[in-house]
Amino acid sequence: MNTGNDLRLSDYDKIKTPFCFLDETGLLNSERDRFFSIGMVKCSRPYEMLTEIEKIRHRQNYTDEAKWQKVFPNNLPIYKMILDVFFSCAAADPEIKYCMMIVDKKGGYFKKHYHDDPFQAYEDFSIQLLRGNVSQNEILSVIADESPAPSRSQYENNVKKTINDNFGRLAIHGICKVDSKGNDLLQIVDLLVGAITYDSKVQHKLAGQSKSSRINCKKDLLEFIKNKMGVKNFTRDVRVGNFNVKMFS
Repeated sequence: MNTGNDLRLSDYDKIKTPFCFLDETGLLNSERDRFFSIGMVKCSRPYEMLTEIEKIRHRQNYTDEAKWQKVFPNNLPIYKMILDVFFSCAAADPEIKYCMMIVDKKGGYFKKHYHDDPFQAYEDFSIQLLRGNVSQNEILSVIADESPAPSRSQYENNVKKTINDNFGRLAIHGICKVDSKGNDLLQIVDLLVGAITYDSKVQHKLAGQSKSSRINCKKDLLEFIKNKMGVKNFTRDVRVGNFNVKMFS
């Protein structure tokens, strides 16, 4: 496979430079969270989506962070508008992708490889997700949501070096962790990761079973995402168009 190793800086017109917006849900070191998920939106022109989302926020006078854990009746319509921007752009541009990994921490895969070091799992899952989405002649820039990590963590350096060594070239330009409150594309990833993981929780009876308005809103948003992606459920691997969800048990 030609991985672009022969490219030079003077070939700038042949090099693609997409952004990857990376977020996760579920605490790796918590017994309470059975599922750990990590997902990303990959796109070359994030400003196009960000501009449209900013218009929605202005029209709706909405300044709060969009988060799966904060889905309520008053913001559900706005969350749908924000997600619709992503799905509409993805429908028009095949290079816009959403990719995700869901890991069942009670499954053999996690216990075998990461039982004693959950934070290593976060690093390795990031590497797997990003490495699988580096295309020919691409150099990625990664914007990741801030996440708890031990002080010794060299996450950014390790992920970048491992992937670049694997490709034998500059495949990851850099990784920067930011607060998702200031980035609408990270918030889109949060909504997608949260909703899709919620489907697995529902199937294992780990989600709220009440008929409260908040639970109904979560189910509503989940169904909205299923319809947009054209899938019936997220309890198994999904590969449809621009969307790829991989389960590890």
